[in-house]
Amino acid sequence: MSLIARAWFDRTARDRVGEYVDYVRTTGVKELTATEGNRGVLVVTRPEESTSEIGVISFWRSLGDVEKFAGKDFRKAVYYEKDREYLLRMDPELVHYEVPVAEGVSFQGAAEDSLEWKRKEDATSKSPYPGVRVTGLWKGRSGAHAQLVEIDAGYRFPEVDRHDAGPEEVYVVSGVFNDGTRDYPAGTFIHNPKGSSHVPQSRTGCVLFLFYPEG
Repeated sequence: MSLIARAWFDRTARDRVGEYVDYVRTTGVKELTATEGNRGVLVVTRPEESTSEIGVISFWRSLGDVEKFAGKDFRKAVYYEKDREYLLRMDPELVHYEVPVAEGVSFQGAAEDSLEWKRKEDATSKSPYPGVRVTGLWKGRSGAHAQLVEIDAGYRFPEVDRHDAGPEEVYVVSGVFNDGTRDYPAGTFIHNPKGSSHVPQSRTGCVLFLFYPEG
């Protein structure tokens, strides 16, 4: 996942910071989150004796998307009509950062259209049945997801696998997969439409890549 963080900081009177946060929410935050490519916004405050620092940190898919909000001179802060009534200095310059690590943090829309990659060794696996291991590789905000399924040699699912929610796309990575009707050797692609069902099994053992475009 590649992200840009746009960070702006200023100061306001301590007794007006709550009022100003409400104003920022209805102006800058509203416009930021409505701009294509925005991945979320943080508003942070830090009170001192008589003043309070306030910051707005917005996250973006690229600097090109930042320009959609701020214009070509994207290093300049964007101010609104009443900002001058609240702010103590109105520094026009702000900074942008690359975000190389965002562990445990999710950003709106990021899972759908940002580059993501993962090794099998870094993903979490579970075993819904004794002869089956399922490794989650990716999940989008809409529910679409991809996973790797390993079926041991001679294992047969104890129940029917139904696809009522949506279609299942299957690619046989290795071994020979059987759906209860026929064999599918390595290199085979299978489209199981919505409403279909089968009983997964394998005489040889197999590894499958599964994708669920509708969850």
